[in-house]
Amino acid sequence: MIELKEEAIEPAFMELRDYIKSAVKAIKSMDPVDIKNSTAVFDTLESSVKSTKWLKLIKRVIKDGGNILGLISSVKGLM
Repeated sequence: MIELKEEAIEPAFMELRDYIKSAVKAIKSMDPVDIKNSTAVFDTLESSVKSTKWLKLIKRVIKDGGNILGLISSVKGLM
């Protein structure tokens, strides 16, 4: 199950879109023989969603970290 982090409608839609794109890409890259194996399909989708979730988290941390570093630099400049 996917828990969306965004609260506003537009960002939540974009987040959901990213998960769907990731899942579609993962399914397309599967071996045709494995497509008939529901366990393999589920595992592929789960892995894809987890990867997308981690990428989003890393991007958010980097973005927030950059904002914090900017704030620290600004405060340091005032001293």
